[in-house]
Amino acid sequence: MKIKKLLTIGLSLSIFIASCPISANALDKIESIKGADKYETAGIIADKQNYTTAILINADSTMADGLSASGLAGAINAPILLTKKNNIPNATLKRLEKAKKVYIIGGENSIDKYTETVLKGKGIEIKRLQGSDRIKTSYNVAKEINSITK
Repeated sequence: MKIKKLLTIGLSLSIFIASCPISANALDKIESIKGADKYETAGIIADKQNYTTAILINADSTMADGLSASGLAGAINAPILLTKKNNIPNATLKRLEKAKKVYIIGGENSIDKYTETVLKGKGIEIKRLQGSDRIKTSYNVAKEINSITK
């Protein structure tokens, strides 16, 4: 008797849920975002934001720093821009003109001191978040997010 009651309730609930209208408004418009390369594509995404702080990661590394940076980007509403270890592509430099502050994610093995010096020369405040390995870098990024959101 108990099983029949449970089956009846389950079936009734299933029918009710199935009869609820589903809205697919989120899928009405698909926008393709693509640039000539990954640096330009990241720049085009940044162009859609209003920002004074940006996050810089090395696009040639394993992207572990990018995963860590994504939480910080959400916390401060900043774009993640891509660079090389010792050379900032023009597509990235163009977007950094709007920034007053840049977080560099990773140590000097990811983005060297020269890149930091170039940005400081443009009057941009730099804050490097790094650790002795990917896990410690990610931890330091998380600590920064925590200090910002308090």
